[in-house]
Amino acid sequence: MNHKKVGAFIFIISILALAVVLILWQQKTKKLNYETKSGVGRYLQLKDKKINLPKLTTTDGQSLSLSDFKNKEVLINFWASWCAPCVEEFPSFVKLLQKQKGNIIILAISRDKAKEDISKFLKTFNLEKTDLEIYFIWDEDKTLSDYFGTVLLPETYLLDRSHLLRRKIIGITDWSEYIPAPL
Repeated sequence: MNHKKVGAFIFIISILALAVVLILWQQKTKKLNYETKSGVGRYLQLKDKKINLPKLTTTDGQSLSLSDFKNKEVLINFWASWCAPCVEEFPSFVKLLQKQKGNIIILAISRDKAKEDISKFLKTFNLEKTDLEIYFIWDEDKTLSDYFGTVLLPETYLLDRSHLLRRKIIGITDWSEYIPAPL
């Protein structure tokens, strides 16, 4: 083999080795970044800690905060009207609230692109005006989603009566059979 071919061979092997190292390094840093920003990593950071959300504004203009719901469990549900599993899960939330009046509230945080999509969704379920303790919030700038590390929809976070984060549930759940913890 002449020196030019050996040099070219070594150069190609070096480039391939460098490419492999870069790919592995990128995957590792991507995984670390995902673990710290993803729902799993963020949930682990928040678990068993008191959740202090900023003042929230519902889609109908009502201002509220978690402190308005002392001694009540809070379900924080991330959903969207375009999310088929979210739509499928929603009636079980209504049943839960009908059974557990006064013991639990739901913050339904929408990841829809437009506020009008939420209004259409509420009309579909006849919930424009209801006495159920479900509060619809539009996460327009994704601040709340980022805070919780919400990645998939639906995702629901369960806060106990002291508003400590206890559980994260990803995917559809039949909430109609859920029973809040006793006082």
